[in-house]
Amino acid sequence: MPPRDDGEHDAPEGLRDMLRIPGLGPSRVRAIHDALHLETLQELEAAAHDGRLAQLPGFGARSAARIRTALVELRAVGTPVLWAHAAAEADGLVAVWRRHPAVVEAVCAGAVRRGEEVVRQLELVVAAAPHAQDLVRALAGAVGASAIEPLGTARHLQLPSGVRVMLHLVTPDEFALALWHATGTEAHLAWGKRQMTARGWRMEGHRLVDQQGERIPVPDERTLYERLGVPWLPPEVRMDPVDPVGLDARVAGLVTPNDLQGALHCHSVDSDGSETIAALAEAAHQAGLRYLGISDHSQSSTYAGGLTRDAIRTQFGALHHFDPIQ
Repeated sequence: MPPRDDGEHDAPEGLRDMLRIPGLGPSRVRAIHDALHLETLQELEAAAHDGRLAQLPGFGARSAARIRTALVELRAVGTPVLWAHAAAEADGLVAVWRRHPAVVEAVCAGAVRRGEEVVRQLELVVAAAPHAQDLVRALAGAVGASAIEPLGTARHLQLPSGVRVMLHLVTPDEFALALWHATGTEAHLAWGKRQMTARGWRMEGHRLVDQQGERIPVPDERTLYERLGVPWLPPEVRMDPVDPVGLDARVAGLVTPNDLQGALHCHSVDSDGSETIAALAEAAHQAGLRYLGISDHSQSSTYAGGLTRDAIRTQFGALHHFDPIQ
């Protein structure tokens, strides 16, 4: 339920975020939620773009346009974005930038790579050799980014959606150290630099050098951690200084895709999904899942092609033709 004026605090976080938008008070947020079942700012933005929001009583096209503008402004000041949405945005950037002929590698770092639940800014590390002239502007133009501002060795970009991106452009031989530096939190990086100092090393930009200033090769992150005296650490545990006590258990306890047993709340083409139940079942089988939950909309969700009672009965009857996923 959306937040009420009586101080209710059990509403989804996304609904409370909607209250930050000018003109959206508790009653209007409740109206949006009740009619469209939206619970995140990303879902609200989609509804503002595709016309669903404008069709609600008391809203209209002007209100939808104001909300779209407000969402862009909120992102520009670092509005938290759920990990799944941030990761999808980062994957899109990586896919585009890897196609540039001067780019050798592009990887998402920062909070997305650490798997944090909410993300305020995307960080991407791009290796290019040789550095093409005006490569930063070329990469920014390829994704429609603007507001290119230098920040140390990085460049601050802003996407059309308002999402902020920190682009770290390095040479291939700097890539591993740059990726490590752009992934860990300040506490984790401080620990790493203390280990370097204890060995008589230091970082010069994105290069590791010894006391004589000679370059110490760092071909990948695994090699770096070995040089620092610990096994390679997954990004998810690079939040704090490394404490050997319980470290193995923390790493072993991480959830991986192989741990997933099934998928729930999937929509099929019977309502507003993009695949048939048969295709979803086959995909689940190929992914090694043990169960699949279909949660198509009911007839009350007219905007999503919700199923009538008869359609639900027909759908349920069709499920008997499927063999259980083994």
